[in-house]
Amino acid sequence: MASTPLVGRDDELTALGGALRDATDRAATVLVTGDAGVGKTRLVTEFGARPPLGARFLLGRGSARGAAVPFGLLVEALDPALRRLPADDLDAFARGRGRGLAGIAPSLPVAARPEAAPSRLAVLDAVAAAVEAIAADRPTIVALDDVHQADPSTREAIDYLARNPPSARALLIATARSEALASDPGLTALFDALRKDDLARSVAVRPLDRTEVEQLIAARRHDRDPSFAGWIWERARGNPLLTVGLLEGADDDPAVREVPVAVKERVRHLVGPLDAGDRSILELAAVLGHAFTLETAATLLDDPGQEQRLDQLVRAGLLVTREDDGVVIYDFVHPLVQEATYDGIGAATRRGLHARIAERGAREPIDVRAYHVARGALPGDGEAVAILREAARSDEAKGSHREALTHLRAALRLLDPTDDAARVELLREIAWQAAIASDHTIGIPAIRELEPLLEDDPRELAALRRQLASFLATGEGDLEGAAAAADDAVRLIAAGGLDDEFPRVLNELAWIKGEGGDLRAQIEGSGEAIRLAERGGDPITAMHARGAHAHALGLVGRTREAEITSRAAIETARGTGESEQIGWHTGALADSLMNGGRLEDARVELDGLLGRPNPSDVAYFSRARLDWHLGRWELGLTDCDAIRAMHPISPSIHSAWTLTLSGAILGAMGRPEEAAARVRLADRIYGEGEFYVFSAYHRWSAGWVAWLASDLDGATARLARAAAWLEAMRAWPVLAQILPDLIEVRVEAGELGAAERDAETMDAAIGAAPDPFLGAHRAYVRGLLAGSRGRTEDAMAGFAEARNAAAGLGARLLGGRAAERLGTVSSGRDRLDALTEAGRLFASFPAAALEARVDAALRREGGAGRRAAQTIGELTPREREVAALARRGLTAREIAAQLHLSPRTVESHLAHVYAKLGIASREELIRTSSIPAS
Repeated sequence: MASTPLVGRDDELTALGGALRDATDRAATVLVTGDAGVGKTRLVTEFGARPPLGARFLLGRGSARGAAVPFGLLVEALDPALRRLPADDLDAFARGRGRGLAGIAPSLPVAARPEAAPSRLAVLDAVAAAVEAIAADRPTIVALDDVHQADPSTREAIDYLARNPPSARALLIATARSEALASDPGLTALFDALRKDDLARSVAVRPLDRTEVEQLIAARRHDRDPSFAGWIWERARGNPLLTVGLLEGADDDPAVREVPVAVKERVRHLVGPLDAGDRSILELAAVLGHAFTLETAATLLDDPGQEQRLDQLVRAGLLVTREDDGVVIYDFVHPLVQEATYDGIGAATRRGLHARIAERGAREPIDVRAYHVARGALPGDGEAVAILREAARSDEAKGSHREALTHLRAALRLLDPTDDAARVELLREIAWQAAIASDHTIGIPAIRELEPLLEDDPRELAALRRQLASFLATGEGDLEGAAAAADDAVRLIAAGGLDDEFPRVLNELAWIKGEGGDLRAQIEGSGEAIRLAERGGDPITAMHARGAHAHALGLVGRTREAEITSRAAIETARGTGESEQIGWHTGALADSLMNGGRLEDARVELDGLLGRPNPSDVAYFSRARLDWHLGRWELGLTDCDAIRAMHPISPSIHSAWTLTLSGAILGAMGRPEEAAARVRLADRIYGEGEFYVFSAYHRWSAGWVAWLASDLDGATARLARAAAWLEAMRAWPVLAQILPDLIEVRVEAGELGAAERDAETMDAAIGAAPDPFLGAHRAYVRGLLAGSRGRTEDAMAGFAEARNAAAGLGARLLGGRAAERLGTVSSGRDRLDALTEAGRLFASFPAAALEARVDAALRREGGAGRRAAQTIGELTPREREVAALARRGLTAREIAAQLHLSPRTVESHLAHVYAKLGIASREELIRTSSIPAS
């Protein structure tokens, strides 16, 4: 097959080459799809054989076995290249960003492994760092073939790398079969999301057309028999693998014109002529299911002489070899050869081979042994179940919960069917892992299977109904079904007199009602749950109920009560030592502090907690919202990306709004396409429904993205929808924080009557929950409305008050907006000063789109405005030169002579440098540790 010329793939090769050439400073992703045997693998390997730009080519191939090994497909591609890095570079990588891969990538020293399991974000960032390290010296292609057989962690990494491209000239290629996409919802969701969000290019590998088939025939045969070409075309229909198979058959016997009905049948014909000895070796290789070394094969063969048969299989064109650091590695010439061989093995023989590999593979990683155990053991094999559960625990420690679920479900199939106790224990573990992985598609069936096993135990059944309610609410967004499940739990508890269970289900029900928009019911229900849990001596349930209680109290403006409740929950969480619970309740506390206008107190709590990674997304999304107000936008993006790493591919309905928030930040940074892509993904999650405050946060952030894109109608619709839902929820502080945005958009659109009505709603919301932050917002709105009516002095007073109050609170975004608006209604020097202040604030976020708006306003003010504009933003190349020489101690005259400038021009450049760096003198410049990059 490899000797057959490649025809009909010029467009596909051009597309791959173009994607690599376009990836000048950020990695690009290409998704290659097509039917089995259509030539995806051949296309990619041909591209890698003669890559553009002299690129390095790395290949990993999916397999059934590899699907059970976390990051297995990626490691297969990346690890050989990591191993070839200079020793010092590899050591620096392993002890730096690459630490997350220690224990996953064999090339990294064990000494680099962190004491505690790294966060999921740290592992995914380590993958990105590996691509950057490998591609540092030349462009690199990372080809992941057959990702329909990839492990879940590799799929998550593909999503992460596409959404957070490594800073490298690299191309990530992922191939998958079309029929797999049709039958694998998770893979379909991944590919569809990357395409819809414009994060990956698509290359669909089509069957060859009639002319291309004739070219292929002409390359192998000298005769020009039109009937033969027609016969090939009618039967293979352009499938390259089948076409080549027919040609090979005709080469053997030109008089025979027979064709199997499918590609896999053709592969079986290739295997057919083998004698029993060669077939047995080929079957063993197929059961190994992946590339294997000669050493591995030797441990599995009873007769050392059988090793030579591997070479015969290579000569027969069924296996290929490659050498890696002196180690000979065998692999199938095409994945379909492995699959067809595997499918053709009798069930008993196949099971026996898996069992032999599992028994003799003690040196293999636990995930690999677990894969073979799952397929080689018989029901009732307790040792096999133990190995699978060990593999699950190993994956859990790595944060690879989906692979853990794969092993646990395999263990469930191998349980003794009469051992109900073991089945209950295993199903509970599956449900728990599914909750951690946010996978309701596995968690809900596990609970359903548990229910009949526990129907005589009302306590356990009530707990299951409560857990089911959680899955339905947070997984499927089915609040009605969740409420029904929680009500069932209440009835079971009441009927069984299980008073100690009641606080748990009451708290779950309170959450569900709050998620549906009834914050009063959440407060009442969680408050009752606290009282009952404390009376029953159950501090853990009381802690969880305090979380629900505090969160709702903060949203309705009872922020002091919320703070007291959260701090009590944090104290209990610290007693348990569970970092996730500490993070959750600290995030809830900070949210309430924000809603009470105490931004600095919220910052202290969150920055103190997140000095090291935390497994709670609540802590990160609370800080992301705070970062927005504080103008810490680069940190805000980092926090949003941390949440995405916790929920790759399918973000949680609780935290998907941070996709939109990061979109608003990106839009303000001048990256509108990336912003729109993130909004589209979150739109698909929330749809037209409402879910707690999170759908409102999403629509508010999406309103900002539309506003920045000058879509006033879209911005108005989004912001008004968010405000209406928050008002219906009575979430007063949040409502009052976003209404100024809606009012400003309405003023810009000329909807002054609607803007004034929204201002009245805002006054009512602030009256229900007054605080200094909302006072600054109120002053800003007064300025907007006064300015829209031509009352300049009132507008100036409102904006000045808002700017000063925001500065005192650290609310730099509001401060910058107020300063900009103050500049628009002022005149003379006051106008220049206010606009300059706004521009410098926006530049520090950084917010290039907002900064550009101020820059344009200043430049319209003539020479003085242009000079002021030069003091805003990043240093120009000339300013960097001047600053560097000044830091070396050169005088203005010496700098002028060296750069061929006048001393006066040098002094002007230095003044701009001081203004942009926020310093006042040459002495401070010399003390500055470095000059920021432009």
